[in-house]
Amino acid sequence: MEAPDTGKDAIPPGHSGMAAAVNPQQRSLYDAFVSLFWMAWMVCTLMGISYAALRSRLNRSRPA
Repeated sequence: MEAPDTGKDAIPPGHSGMAAAVNPQQRSLYDAFVSLFWMAWMVCTLMGISYAALRSRLNRSRPA
């Protein structure tokens, strides 16, 4: 699937909103927030997994 021609001389001319969606030149605040949210989610998940693995290893070597 190909993106439509978004030039002003295209026949039929494309809508300006469609041209912005096909050729994004500016990220919205929402896009930046979503990216930061998922990055923070991944970091917290990795920290939790690391903590659980370390705790499991320490508890395994401790006498009962």
